[in-house]
Amino acid sequence: MNGFERILEQAAEKAYAHGEPGDYLGPDGLLVCGTCGTAKQCRVTFVGRERVVGCLCGCGVRRREEEKRQAQEAQRRLRENRARRGAVASGMLREARFEAAQPTGLIAKAKNYAANWQAVREHNVGLLLMGGVGVGKSYAAACICNALLDQGVPCLMTSFGQILGMEWEERGRFVSRLSRYELLVLDDLGAQRDSPLGKETMFNVVDQRYRAKKPLIVTTNLGMGDLNNPKNINEERVFDRLLEVCGPVICEGENFRQKGGRATRRALREAGW
Repeated sequence: MNGFERILEQAAEKAYAHGEPGDYLGPDGLLVCGTCGTAKQCRVTFVGRERVVGCLCGCGVRRREEEKRQAQEAQRRLRENRARRGAVASGMLREARFEAAQPTGLIAKAKNYAANWQAVREHNVGLLLMGGVGVGKSYAAACICNALLDQGVPCLMTSFGQILGMEWEERGRFVSRLSRYELLVLDDLGAQRDSPLGKETMFNVVDQRYRAKKPLIVTTNLGMGDLNNPKNINEERVFDRLLEVCGPVICEGENFRQKGGRATRRALREAGW
């Protein structure tokens, strides 16, 4: 018996071995699935000899298709998680979701922005989220980013600080790739305004989005007074271009960071610390 014949014999033995309660032999002597009523065996002819080998019944086909679907879904989730880790730099913001957010006016505006993404993208509508520390600007921006990522829209959320912290060559390559994203979210504009490198980087990033005609969302602690009264000509050109591509949204409300800190301190006191 050659190698291929032995494989056929093993297939036939396997088919018999996998008979299950309820299976039965059909009129042709082949094993039939007791659940779906389709054959679990078939006859093949090889080198002039007919042999019985196993085959998938209807249940087996559906089971294999489901296993394939589950494997593909697992791969999709893995790719999505990898993409999200790369898309949202801050680990604290990767799980930001509208469903888990407190129903503030800012969240309502952010949710409306994401829900109308096609119109936003068509008209290149950006946002400049302005307000004090801890009012939820970054969280709202991350909610938009994550909602669009869930829809398969290429997005990136990073910060000016992270960009400026890169080596010169790495920073140049990174900035040059930003136009590939349909939405770019830049967190925490303002701390770099006194740095010549910061001003130049800010202008390059904002100008790139302007030329690519793709939406940009920026969060900042600066107010309209700061933007309307730039310190110098370089700062003026950054702010002018920023206001050209982003609509200002004044973010007001309770400082959630302070609120969270008070809750933490209260819990510690209750625990006897």
